[in-house]
Amino acid sequence: MVLTTMVAGLLMTASGIDKWELKPGIEPKAKAAWAIQVDVDSPDGGHQAEFTMVREIGDADGANHKATCAWSKLLVDGGEVGEDPTWDVSFGPRGALVGTTDMMGDDIRRMLSPMTFVYPEGAVGDGDKWTAEVRPFKGKDDLLLTYAYEVKGVEKVDGADALRVAATLTEKGQDAMSAEGTWWVGKDGGVLKFQMKVTNWVVPMAGGDLMNATMTGKTAK
Repeated sequence: MVLTTMVAGLLMTASGIDKWELKPGIEPKAKAAWAIQVDVDSPDGGHQAEFTMVREIGDADGANHKATCAWSKLLVDGGEVGEDPTWDVSFGPRGALVGTTDMMGDDIRRMLSPMTFVYPEGAVGDGDKWTAEVRPFKGKDDLLLTYAYEVKGVEKVDGADALRVAATLTEKGQDAMSAEGTWWVGKDGGVLKFQMKVTNWVVPMAGGDLMNATMTGKTAK
């Protein structure tokens, strides 16, 4: 019986049946940080921003969790940019960014959404897919944001096993945002690395003009 169980376990692992139960890490007081670089395409030759995105989860508010997101040590084209911006936001139970109380309005949620990973409802393994929809306003679909994911295998990131997950993001409405890229997620659910290429990205504190950008990030040391 023991030998049979061992063989069955090895076969499940070898055939890719082994699945991971990824946790979004949004329990109260949880903190996470990622070193991020954003390269923006523009007619004048482009710009680059570097910052550490810090996320601190606050109290639960029904099914959602209040949180604070900040861009610390913000550099644009190598120069420091005054005070680091901070936003009060809300995350859903799967880690989706579902709202903000910032005075700049819903564009803050849209700006941060390409840097947000939305977790599956159950365990996933190689080849598994899932989707998530975010409606910022009840009954309002013109800014419906849809995430779609597919697990593409397991890779090492700085020596740790990570699921490599292909991702796309699509939005409804005029001048809709879209994005595609890859996330590397550890067994504990932590995002170890990501890369997203975004079209029609909005940055309200930079004037609100739509931009095309490539975002790369890794867990901050």
